[in-house]
Amino acid sequence: MPALTWAANLTPGVTSQARGRMRLSMINPRSVHTEDHPACVLSPRRPRAPDLRGKEAGTVEAAGEELRKIRFKRGLTLEVVAGLAGVSAGFLSQVERGLAPLERLQHWKGIAAALGVPLWDLLRLELPAPGNGHTVSTTEAVQDALDAAKAGYPGGELFPLPALQQRVARALKLDQQSRFREVGRVLPELIRDLHTTLAAGRDLGTLLPLGVLLHVQVTRNWLAYAAAHIDVRRQAMFLARDLAREHNEATSLASAAFGLAQTLTIGGSFALAQTVLDKTTPPPVTRETAGLMCATLGAPRAMLIAVRGGDPTAPLREAAEIADRFGELGEADPLGFGFGPTFIGFSRVRAALELGDVDDAVRLLRTVQPERDPFRASQAFYWRITGRTLTLAGGPVDEAVSAYLRAEALLPVKLYREPLHREKLRELLSRAPDNEQLQQLAIRASLDQR
Repeated sequence: MPALTWAANLTPGVTSQARGRMRLSMINPRSVHTEDHPACVLSPRRPRAPDLRGKEAGTVEAAGEELRKIRFKRGLTLEVVAGLAGVSAGFLSQVERGLAPLERLQHWKGIAAALGVPLWDLLRLELPAPGNGHTVSTTEAVQDALDAAKAGYPGGELFPLPALQQRVARALKLDQQSRFREVGRVLPELIRDLHTTLAAGRDLGTLLPLGVLLHVQVTRNWLAYAAAHIDVRRQAMFLARDLAREHNEATSLASAAFGLAQTLTIGGSFALAQTVLDKTTPPPVTRETAGLMCATLGAPRAMLIAVRGGDPTAPLREAAEIADRFGELGEADPLGFGFGPTFIGFSRVRAALELGDVDDAVRLLRTVQPERDPFRASQAFYWRITGRTLTLAGGPVDEAVSAYLRAEALLPVKLYREPLHREKLRELLSRAPDNEQLQQLAIRASLDQR
């Protein structure tokens, strides 16, 4: 049975997409045409200084305050920034005052460009989340290892090929089991040793794709778990790309292209991510490459279309055909992707949310069976996105809380750290302040309940 049983109340005679727009009309900049506002005409009015009262990190209020600080420092009016960003001035005002969250990546990208700051500097907020102390030193150690490898002085030890294969397989297994603390213990030294052995020039035909596998599946995932800066994550993917180019084989090149395009998309470099994918020739679809093709079509390709307001149906349909043909690959995937039909369901939901169609996201959630996905991280992602979607749609608080509790049980740190979900928890608290389960979850996430 599908995991989600609740559906939003339907208004007779109104399409699903129209209902989504109606529900979000108070916060959706697309509800007002940008050209209706003379936003790109410089105004003689100077912006007033913002109220710089402290806000809890990782909230809509904190994000809005930061946007307003940057705008004020640059001496830009609300209308000018809104016009350059392609949103309405009223929407941007709500964002700055903490009354509306930025739910869609394309809006973050537009505002960042209008303010002249890197997208990642707006997306990445320092969060008072528990249990993240160990990631700081490990992130530094991983970055040092990547720097050393890129510089050509990895500073590790030579290992026989079978030993390195076993160590990479072990790290991948830990990653797939979401045992990220253990991954962090072995990853820096493994990077150094693998690149030191690569530098010796032996067994390159096997070591080069092994290095691509390590960085795309283990290093990338661990840095995402640790909320490492996008520059470090890019560095790992450019290193994987270099190894793939040296190997010069279609599967390695496509794997590295996926990791790089996905990371560039997260950082807001949409055009470059699209170029990376367009310039990469995909390998033939086999059982070995099926997970890679599902991942590439379902994640960066579909999302790159959605963030530009396009229709991602074509790549998602192609990915679904591959997934249906080969099923859930799980740990049997030699390239470490393990994606199948369940992942495609997740991707459809994400695309619907990026397009602002919340009702369609709710409908799609009801078709997904998360327990079929073999990985805890993927199941946790499903429950986080379910909690977010139900909250956006004004669904029953108990069901949204239940979804977030399931996500927490599977992978708590991701829920605790991600600003978007922290804000949804705050929204649920405002709707149901006496919900004891929600209160306890907020405490565990170190969420300010003022």
